[in-house]
Amino acid sequence: MGKKNKHSSYRERSLDLHGIIHSEVPLIVENYILITPTPFVLITGNSHKMKLICTALLDTHKFKYNAKGTFFNPGTIEVFS
Repeated sequence: MGKKNKHSSYRERSLDLHGIIHSEVPLIVENYILITPTPFVLITGNSHKMKLICTALLDTHKFKYNAKGTFFNPGTIEVFS
């Protein structure tokens, strides 16, 4: 069996919100964050409103996260715990 990258499970668990309308996001994201083990990534794209909706839910449920994304992909929120 090959060696597993320590971040592989992190990269495998993600929710891509591209194409989801803002009014549907709270229910979808809340369900996802409550049933998915951390760490995981929320892919928001560059929508400021989408990031606000997601971070508000993460704050409500007391998750730790990085909403700045990465240099190459700023449209993500990394959720740790």
